[in-house]
Amino acid sequence: HMRLLKAAKARRLTAAVRARRARELKLRKKKWATARRAARKRAEAKRAAIRAKAIAARRAAAARKRRELARRVAAYTWTTLYAKGSFGTVTRTKAEFNALAQLAKLGIVRRECTNCLATHKDVYFRRKTSPEDWDYYDGLLVTWRDVGFHVDFDIYSTWDDAKNDKNPWKFCNGNVNEYGFPRDCGPTGSVWHQWNSLTKGESSYVKHVKYSIKLR
Repeated sequence: HMRLLKAAKARRLTAAVRARRARELKLRKKKWATARRAARKRAEAKRAAIRAKAIAARRAAAARKRRELARRVAAYTWTTLYAKGSFGTVTRTKAEFNALAQLAKLGIVRRECTNCLATHKDVYFRRKTSPEDWDYYDGLLVTWRDVGFHVDFDIYSTWDDAKNDKNPWKFCNGNVNEYGFPRDCGPTGSVWHQWNSLTKGESSYVKHVKYSIKLR
């Protein structure tokens, strides 16, 4: 009888142990599952952060390329200050004209003229002294003055010469009221009737002219 009681007790203990172990195993499995889910979420978040960082880096690189392209294009693009005749009509107030001209790269202003002589079809004025303050409007469009030739300013036949300060024109005059740029200035000597005038209008010999700049 005692043996039967002991056997029954052992069975009850064994069942209790198995039940406890089963509960512990179930709890451990639940914790493992929770830990795996958390690990997956962390891994997914990490991968998402890496993807987002890569996308941001690509977008930033693309933006840099666009800015660089815009800078390069701007370096080769001329902004019109004034135009008339075959170049179309572009007019600005004195304040607008000067505000733009004073931003010119190296203080260089280009003048194109389709009905000028070959020497004056495409010329480059470079203001060397205080280019950010000079009155380009009055100096180029109204009354051209030769004061400061080879010191404060020079005139060139090409952009490269103007940019590198090489081969400046050798002759220049001016100071006649309402006779604009470049009066009779020329590469080697006096050249008549190549000047423009904002105020003399149709009496100016130059009918088709454009002034433009490259921005700094």
